[in-house]
Amino acid sequence: MPFQTTWRMLAPFCFAAVVLVSSGICANTCDDLAALALPGAKITSVHLFPAGSSFTAPPDGFAQVKTYDNLPAFCRVSATLAPAPDSNIWVEAWLPATSWNQKFLGTGNGGYAGSIVYPGMADALKRGYAVANTDMGTAPALWWNAAALAGHPEKWRDFGHRATHLMTQTAKRLINAYYGSPPARSYFRGCSTGGQQGLMEAQRYPEDYDGIIAGAPGNNRTHLLASFVWVYGSTQPAMGRLSSTKLGLLHQKVLEACVISGGGAPPDKFLNDPRDCHFDPHSLQCAGADAPTCLTGAEVVGATRIYDGPRNPGNGHLVYPGLPRGSEVDWLILEPPFSIPGLPAPFGQPAFDGMFRWVFGPNWNWQTFDFNEHMAKVDDALASTLNANDPDLRPYEKRGGKLIIYHGQADPLVAPQNTINYYNRVVAAQKAAGNLTTAQAFNATRQFARLFLAPGMTHCLGGPGPNVFNGADNLDGPQDSQHDVLTALDHWVMQGTAPDMIIATRFPDPTNALMTRPMCAYPYRALYVSGDANVAASFKCVVHRDFTNPTPPAAEYER
Repeated sequence: MPFQTTWRMLAPFCFAAVVLVSSGICANTCDDLAALALPGAKITSVHLFPAGSSFTAPPDGFAQVKTYDNLPAFCRVSATLAPAPDSNIWVEAWLPATSWNQKFLGTGNGGYAGSIVYPGMADALKRGYAVANTDMGTAPALWWNAAALAGHPEKWRDFGHRATHLMTQTAKRLINAYYGSPPARSYFRGCSTGGQQGLMEAQRYPEDYDGIIAGAPGNNRTHLLASFVWVYGSTQPAMGRLSSTKLGLLHQKVLEACVISGGGAPPDKFLNDPRDCHFDPHSLQCAGADAPTCLTGAEVVGATRIYDGPRNPGNGHLVYPGLPRGSEVDWLILEPPFSIPGLPAPFGQPAFDGMFRWVFGPNWNWQTFDFNEHMAKVDDALASTLNANDPDLRPYEKRGGKLIIYHGQADPLVAPQNTINYYNRVVAAQKAAGNLTTAQAFNATRQFARLFLAPGMTHCLGGPGPNVFNGADNLDGPQDSQHDVLTALDHWVMQGTAPDMIIATRFPDPTNALMTRPMCAYPYRALYVSGDANVAASFKCVVHRDFTNPTPPAAEYER
């Protein structure tokens, strides 16, 4: 039998141990990987799935079980890593048995992690990527409860940066062993905590990835969690408790006042650019008794505090940006149980409190948090481990890395202004290092890092605006460089074509039609010109007239 015919029969399952460097040809069988010696790692299981298989993921932190159907043939490898005596990092890699595109994709997690996240892995596998994910070493923590990690600083380090880096190294070694060659290109994609992971990789481990996608990054972690305390406190009874009805009223008045001013189209049900909206909740204050059509004085105070963001009462310094106008209907997301049925928050407290228990112990209560005294204690204990705030990305730039950051403009959890502020600080670092003008610094930064803001998108996905541009969120959606952020990143790295815009899509539902809209590379933004507001061609990209406003938090809260 001719070799070519024999190989076509054997290659789908990599039965033979042959050293051939080619897509879809394995240097080792899947079973061989079980005996592979990896530095600091132990392979716990390997399993070969034939083409067309279904994979049912184990319950994740959301207590959800999901099945992924019609997968290509792949080798599933699980491993545990122990870089420190108190570390136990779970890593999982999926390696295509055929048609490998010779690229690796590291994927991110969410919340406090504690389990493997599979949607991004399934998407990457179908595209031909070798792909990996990690629980970030935080089990038995869940995405919404990390109190169990109190007293375990090594696990904080794993969560902060070490687990993602070691996942990357381990996956590359598995790839090299399985295919007989390392990946030609390596990318990372994540949102929320995954966005933090991406920025941490660019800052601390610039050699790990050729391209990184960081969505809605929780990079300013200690101050982000402090903002949760602030927002949660501002919606409690002592502050007038903004009910869902009152938040709906506030949201509607914001839209009536600002849809057009932010460059949006008249029929929009979201703000195109909240930075141009300055709606004052005082205009809704009741003249007399409380009523459904107005806000009480306490409710006005609560809304104003949320828009403004947490401040140190001792000196008035802003700790973290406030939430954007246009996000009001989701402000109660911090209420137990994070709007997900069946997931009660621990200790009868809101789900953000785990990190504070690492510092103050198991009896910490959000009502006792002092933004003057306690914020500094949290930062002293955790900022250097958890925060990915370093704006000097020159080492990543020097190695040729490309970075795409994106953020929903209606995010009710991670303030989009924090991401804008971080990008502006990257520009400032370029300006200082090269003695450049502001325009030159923006141009220099855009050569390797671009920011895209998604109008009407909430946290990572969802919301009333176009919010799908990521294959992990829509496995059947378009995957061209205009509509898909991973494809855009790949083209930028492989062909040198930087994306000026990415088209976001909102798919039809019972109350909304199909909509497409451009996300323009910052400092540009989409501006409605004329025509059908549901069509991207009705908009053009223009420079925002004041893209450095508002004033960012104080420097001590960006470390």
